[in-house]
Amino acid sequence: MNSRFPWGVEFGLARKAFGVRGSYGQDVAVVGQRLLSLGALVLAWRSEGLNAGVARGRWGLPEPGCNGTIRAMSTTSATSPRRVLLFSGHMIDAPGRDRPRFPPQQENTARQALAQLLRGLEAGPQDRAVCSAACGGDLLFAEAVAERGVPLEVYLPFAPDVFVQKSVAFAGGDWPMRFDAVCAQSSLHILALERPPLAAGEDPYEQTNLWMLEAASRDGGERVEFICLWDGQGGDGRGGTQHLRRIVAERHGRTHWLDTRQLFGLAA
Repeated sequence: MNSRFPWGVEFGLARKAFGVRGSYGQDVAVVGQRLLSLGALVLAWRSEGLNAGVARGRWGLPEPGCNGTIRAMSTTSATSPRRVLLFSGHMIDAPGRDRPRFPPQQENTARQALAQLLRGLEAGPQDRAVCSAACGGDLLFAEAVAERGVPLEVYLPFAPDVFVQKSVAFAGGDWPMRFDAVCAQSSLHILALERPPLAAGEDPYEQTNLWMLEAASRDGGERVEFICLWDGQGGDGRGGTQHLRRIVAERHGRTHWLDTRQLFGLAA
């Protein structure tokens, strides 16, 4: 069969270049994954200034010709999950924040509340979890579902190193290392690599919320359980927990709201 891949790469030559053998159907999948991994590297490197070697090592992109696959390809399983746990919540407060939402000293309180909620839902390997990976609620939720063996998908609006600078590193401490650990054990998805370019006026955080809800709903909207660690107020910008809670309510899914005003004893 005389098939051709994008960029004019002849399939037969691609098989040799990537060192793959087997049936035609198997080779299509393997070569396609190799090309996607190389494309992901080029896009991340050129658009976000990432070092190619660092990107391969840190974010699961395989070396050319190796037998690995890009982690973002593994998004479906042979059986549908019992439930999909979709999460959004506040980041840890930046130093000097005027109105507290998630004071750093309340981290353990939030961790215990999430663990209790997941116990009540009997979350486990038969479920699936979807979230982003900012310091605070996202990473606490990711760690909590990992402890219960729930497969996790992480969705980022930017390349990982850029996301860390915007939404993780400012909190200091071990949050960047925890981000790395969560990404290493998750199926990692990056908006710029897997979705069309943003149109004029579109916001990357809002688009990531929509993408997460789409991913959570792919096995049926009735399976979605939305968990939010939230003060009930609007965020500091577009996107955020209020936006995702609203679109979940408009479409489907049940909401489990951990109200941080009550949880942390904050003024309404």
